[in-house]
Amino acid sequence: MNGRVDDLALEQRKELIAQQRAQSRRYLVILFLAMPLLLLIGAIGELLRDAPYAWRLLPWRIALALASAGLAVAIRRGRVSDGVSAGLAVLGIGLISVGLVLDTRAGPAHLSLVQVVVMLLAMMVLPLTIRVRSTIGMVAVLVLPLLCPLAWRQQTPAAWWSALAMVALGVAAGLLLRRERLQIALELFQLRRQLELRADLDMLTGLFNREGWFRSAREVFTLTRNARRPLSLAYLDLDHFKQINDDFGHAAGDVALAAVADMMRRHSRRQDVVGRLGGEEFVLLMPGVNEQAAVQLVQALCEAVRRVPAPRAITFSAGVCQVRITETLEAAMRRADHALLQAKREGRDRVLRAS
Repeated sequence: MNGRVDDLALEQRKELIAQQRAQSRRYLVILFLAMPLLLLIGAIGELLRDAPYAWRLLPWRIALALASAGLAVAIRRGRVSDGVSAGLAVLGIGLISVGLVLDTRAGPAHLSLVQVVVMLLAMMVLPLTIRVRSTIGMVAVLVLPLLCPLAWRQQTPAAWWSALAMVALGVAAGLLLRRERLQIALELFQLRRQLELRADLDMLTGLFNREGWFRSAREVFTLTRNARRPLSLAYLDLDHFKQINDDFGHAAGDVALAAVADMMRRHSRRQDVVGRLGGEEFVLLMPGVNEQAAVQLVQALCEAVRRVPAPRAITFSAGVCQVRITETLEAAMRRADHALLQAKREGRDRVLRAS
């Protein structure tokens, strides 16, 4: 791929490539399903020219048609890997080349038809390739059906130039379609990611909303647990925040919430997952941090929030816990929530560890 694909994160790049491979797999299914039709058209033409010869080839044509249809079904159901299916497509095109070389009955009209077919194949197959290496290999395979018959029959220079012009036109069109396809795929992928991100964000604070936080937190939870690293969670609630709304208006409350969220972003690490669950409730997931370090981080955040410019001083109560080995994310949140409620009962403006 080209251009802005390199700007994507590794996981996003893998996701985009996986999507394009799935689309290429669907195109390969269409290609293999089209081969029996091409064989049928060739058989009809052969019957009109030489019926006995066509009847002798009929069993081979039927076998190839059935094999092609079977491969299409296998690819569609995921029984054949992407590499194997692409290799079989390349092998099929290569067999066309070998067949044309060995078929001494192929005349100039037949070779001209082959040139057109190869040009169309280039326009169909090249857009399916994703990596540059596979694209170059496919171009080489597509050139063989033209060059091999010409070299075998020692054609005139005019025939060579005609064939090269045909394949050059097909390859150029195929590469252009490939570039446009990948560019459109990249733009659609980025647009979808932006829409997903917007759907996961709280519009007021710019933090994750409840759905977005749980989605990201579960991914971090799984990765951290698989790596056998500590994972801590903090449940936070602003103290008496309703008074700001009542005394100074909701607009002032919204400004204060946005300022608190900005402070939380600035005092959290890049790998932390920060979210606003609703109202004045916030949650912070800290991968690679044990409970003691998490308490220190949240206390530092508490001091920073006190300095947020607001109509009155802002404080919060928080409950912190380290996720246990056999514990789910929801269970850890319940423990942190219980610690938060205990902090409120003890007078607010404090950070407590969960039991």
